Amino acid sequence: MSESAIEALSNMDILDLIIQAHNNGQHNPSASPPKPDPQKEAIQTILQRRKIKKLIHFTAIENLENIFQFGILPILTLKEKNIPYRYNDETRFDGKRDCICLSVEYPNHKMFYKYRQNPENQYAVVVLNAESILLNDCTKYYCETNAANRHIREKLLRLTTPECLENMFQPEISIATNSNDKISLYKRKESDPDFITTDPQAEILIEGKIETKDIMEIHFSNYFYFRQFASHCTAVHSNFYFKSRDFIQPWEWEKR
Repeated sequence: MSESAIEALSNMDILDLIIQAHNNGQHNPSASPPKPDPQKEAIQTILQRRKIKKLIHFTAIENLENIFQFGILPILTLKEKNIPYRYNDETRFDGKRDCICLSVEYPNHKMFYKYRQNPENQYAVVVLNAESILLNDCTKYYCETNAANRHIREKLLRLTTPECLENMFQPEISIATNSNDKISLYKRKESDPDFITTDPQAEILIEGKIETKDIMEIHFSNYFYFRQFASHCTAVHSNFYFKSRDFIQPWEWEKR
């Protein structure tokens, strides 16, 4: 439509054209609705049935400023963009430097404890929206134990299905170690909530970036850092995520 023709239209004519264009577009009754995604529907069913709400990522305090600016990025992207960071696991024996490691509802307390033994290391626990992340289109790998385990690495690229997510919660998991194939057996206890993984070292690898909008809370055990970052995020001063999962009481799980 020419400029002269547009100028000749009344406000009512223009409104009619807008409504007509709108109706012929996204609200066209003949337009096909988006096709359901069986994979996402199955993931959502697991999240709802197990009441999984949160994914967990622990990181050095020094990384928080960049997380607020860029989101959570994998090591590969941090290096490519020359973004300074303090790493936990520079070696990444799982081979997935393009991925971010997350736990379901509670950190890998064994590894987290090991990193915190150096008094110079101060950490925060980033609590993420599980549904938003697990239902987006990025690739995820669901590992029933630590992804660095040789037996996980051998099948890692196949661990992308809803069944693999559910396998993280099996009644018992037998894990062969890397060195001598000794079997470690993890069994669920009756008191274990449905939303925690059988093996505390189970993890989900997320390819790509985690957006800041998916950050629900950030927990600090150190009051000084809690005060320092309280204006930047939903900060929580708490020791809940900083102790052994084995010592969490039922009432603490309920309050999570």
